[in-house]
Amino acid sequence: MSKVYIKRFGPIEDGAVDTDGWIDFAKVSAFCGPQGSGKSTVVKVFAFFTWLEKVLTRGDHKESTWLQKNKFPKEFRDFHNVSDYFRKGTILRYRGLSYEFDWENDIFSLKKTGVGTNYMIPKIMYVPAERNFMSVIEAVDQVKNIPLNLKTMIREFLEACKYFSGGINIPVPGFSFVYDKLNRIGKIRLDNGGEVRLSAASSGLQSIMPLFLVSEYLFRQLIEEKDPSKNMSLETYRRIMDEVFVKLSVEELPEAMLQGLSQYNAALTRRFINIVEEPEQNLFPTSQARILFKLLEYVKGSEQFHDNQLVLTTHSPYIIEYLQLATLAAEKPEVMVTNAKLASGLTERSLVRKEDVFLYETFSDGTIRRHVGEDGFLPDANTLHKVFECISDDCASILEWQDRQI
Repeated sequence: MSKVYIKRFGPIEDGAVDTDGWIDFAKVSAFCGPQGSGKSTVVKVFAFFTWLEKVLTRGDHKESTWLQKNKFPKEFRDFHNVSDYFRKGTILRYRGLSYEFDWENDIFSLKKTGVGTNYMIPKIMYVPAERNFMSVIEAVDQVKNIPLNLKTMIREFLEACKYFSGGINIPVPGFSFVYDKLNRIGKIRLDNGGEVRLSAASSGLQSIMPLFLVSEYLFRQLIEEKDPSKNMSLETYRRIMDEVFVKLSVEELPEAMLQGLSQYNAALTRRFINIVEEPEQNLFPTSQARILFKLLEYVKGSEQFHDNQLVLTTHSPYIIEYLQLATLAAEKPEVMVTNAKLASGLTERSLVRKEDVFLYETFSDGTIRRHVGEDGFLPDANTLHKVFECISDDCASILEWQDRQI
């Protein structure tokens, strides 16, 4: 898995103070904390570097292009709308299986660490918190002057709408989605036969639809892809041919063929990295559970595609609790989820091992800490739980004051 190092970038000052500045990403990585404390900043850094590693590994871009002055900060600013985040003393680092990247003293450097079977090209999706407007505006692709990450999301959303035009059940029970391709109108269909345009649906449904449709669509594209070689660029194909099959003797050919096959496999799409801001947005707690468990199913993947990742930011204590529920159930394999009659909607495919979930907390002072609970479970000692404790303490104080007045 990959890791990033962030200092003096946007709201982040000292970064990860307990781990020498490094933030490791697991199969599931969750970031919670108050507004403006750096949750989205962390995942944007991760998303951009992960994308850059992908395009360089696959041969879509040349390394020399990215070493040009101001290329890196300009591309990062344009894509994620972080124009004011770079400042004096900013340090950004990334360590992946294929590349290492560093931004320090206003200089960008990169290093190839090896391309082989250890690195698998990912499908990467960044689902921003501003996604609701995609449901509200029916001609959303005609909206101008928006960040490139939103444009990317819009493009995938419209493709997903067309893919599921025949209808698909959504994680919220009682509802399904259909799409009128001719008029380009999304509709929410109720189990009782009623129907409403997505643009007129509830805010919760408007929030969940772009997230669910795009995630489901990209995951299906990964596992249904009939010709994965189309993900390899011409430059990568030529590089493999040049590096492996030039000036070989007959005795060297078998080993070269194995090496070429290894590099060919490394250039194919093999996994799904889903980066989601605030999956709980506008959702009732039970619906938060449903969408989270669906996202965890994508992490589970399939027999062939199972090295997937979920990275999310959240303000919801329910999301943290439901994550813990998924890890707790995974610790009890003898208790079948389907037989336990769980009300939350947890499925066997949603289970995740506790060691595969990292929970980070961002603070208003610009620091980041990873929480490690007892026995590896997600801990109670995080901001979201402390809010509940604060409310409880305040209620107790009020009752105590009232008692004294009697």
